[in-house]
Amino acid sequence: LEMIKEEGLANIQRRQRVLGDATLAALLELGFTPFVTTPHRRNYVVTAVLAPPGVDTKQLVAVLQDSWGITVTGGQGDYAGSLLRVGHVGSADYLDLAAIITGVELALSEIGHAQTIGKGVARYTREIAERTTQ
Repeated sequence: LEMIKEEGLANIQRRQRVLGDATLAALLELGFTPFVTTPHRRNYVVTAVLAPPGVDTKQLVAVLQDSWGITVTGGQGDYAGSLLRVGHVGSADYLDLAAIITGVELALSEIGHAQTIGKGVARYTREIAERTTQ
């Protein structure tokens, strides 16, 4: 409640929207696809994406945790191994998610998924700059 009093509910909701949009944009840049394809049905608490072909999200989640100390979650049931969920609720800020996106890039590289290091975090940074610069 202190955070809500200090930051203000409208500011928190705006930050969550910006984090959600920028996180999704960065993950799309890395070859993920949106799990929820209808934009107005997405939430700003967790970004859920389907992995690029050949990427096992169980392995990706494990590498993120073990190598980089980053906690994200994968899918369950039919989506185990193919879904990645990145949370950005509560006190998560712009730099927290920049670190997660960087970690995802490094983990993808570690599991052998070829991609250009830096392109996801560059997209994330551009999205944040466009939405927060006055």
